[in-house]
Formats: sequence, structure tokens, C-alpha cells
Amino acid sequence: DTFACGHASNSISAALGMLVLQEPGGQADDTIGTLAAMAGKENVRIMICSGDKDLSQLVKNGIEIYDTMKETVLDREGVIEKFGVPPELIADYLAIAGDSSDNIPGMKGAGPKTAAAVLNAFGGIEKVAAAGAEETKALGFRGAGKFHESFIAQLETIRLSKVLSTIKTDVPLGFTLKSLTPGEPDWQKVFAIADELDLRDLRTEALGHLGESAAKPEAAPEPERVFERTVVRTADELASHLKALGNEG
Repeated sequence: DTFACGHASNSISAALGMLVLQEPGGQADDTIGTLAAMAGKENVRIMICSGDKDLSQLVKNGIEIYDTMKETVLDREGVIEKFGVPPELIADYLAIAGDSSDNIPGMKGAGPKTAAAVLNAFGGIEKVAAAGAEETKALGFRGAGKFHESFIAQLETIRLSKVLSTIKTDVPLGFTLKSLTPGEPDWQKVFAIADELDLRDLRTEALGHLGESAAKPEAAPEPERVFERTVVRTADELASHLKALGNEG
């Protein structure tokens, strides 16, 4: 389940020397956004590894997204190519187009192409609302004639969607960037976790650092067996010993 996957991920990250940051009651996106802002102020280059659409709003000089689903890196131009709008309009884009994976409702009847068309023409959602119906109709996209009326009717939902899709960059975290120095990987622990979870690629990587013999725990030595020898001389002694053995069994 989700908890088990998260626990395994945290264990692997810790074994690899990576820092695992958890803010009780906080949103992971807001923690990432705040860290990115902190790093930007100190001219530290940031690579955010995620396939979440909303994180694209954080992209700017020195901050890029590694899309883990498509294995591509998104800089500013990459965001524009993928979504049709620049990073600073991603929250507005999701406010109109919605994002079911993040429970952002968006505007009914409007998709990504419509969102990109009106935002590139007018700017954010408030500027779209301020534009006239004729101005919107002149854009010529499919449904442009009825778009403005529908947009105004759903404006409160669209505004709420923007709030939901906007990532905070100023949440209190209680630590500094200098305290986030990663440690050295514990490859023996990495191997043990990978072996237990059958993560073959990670197991192979750990073996590459440890060597085959080092990754295999030494077998415990066999305990020394002690035998007691008794000499039986008579039939009565034999019967007595057999009876004793039977009682022990």
C-alpha cells in the first residue's frame, strides 16, 4: 500500500545517504517549493525529480524538472513546449485545464489547448475574466464564442483551482541548506533492502560497490556437537538405557 511504499522509499533513501525531509501536516510540494526558493537565493542549481504538473511553476534559471515518467529534463523552454505556457502561468493553466491527479477541478468544458490559448492572449485568470466576450471570441479556438460566459459562470471554482495548484515557497522548515549535506551510502544496508524487496537494479548496483562476496553475510559456524558415550555390559543395563531414552523422547 501507499504507506508501505513510502516507508520502503524512505529506508532506501536513508541507506543511500540521502536526506528524508518530512514536515508533519505540510504538503510535500510546498516543502519542495520552499527548498527551491532557498537554493535559488544562494545560487544553488536545483533538479526536481517528479512528474507532477504543478511543480513546473517552479522552473526558472537554475531550477529544472526531471520528469521521472518520460525521463526528460524540463527547463523554461521545455515547460513551454510541454504545456504551451511559461512556468509563471502554470498555476493559471491548471486552474482552467484542471488536474484530476491532484484533485484540481478546473473549468468544465475547457482543456489544455483552450487554457493555453486564453492565457497566452491575456495573461492570468483575472486578466482572462477582465477580457471581453468579443476579444475572447476573436481568438478563434473551438468554443471561443461561448467561452467567456462559461468562464465567468465558473470563476469561483477557477479561482479555487488556482489556490490549490499554487505552490508555496515560504513555509517555515526549521533548517538551513547547509544542514542538508548528504551522507555516504551504506551499500551493505542498500543491498539488504534491495534483496528483501527484490529490487534487482538496485541490488546489482550495490553489488558493484561491495563485490559478490562482501554482499553475502557469513554463515554462522556450526555448533560443536558433544557426544556422551556409555558402555553397556548387561541386558539389564541395555533395557534401562532404552527406557531412559524413551522417556526423553
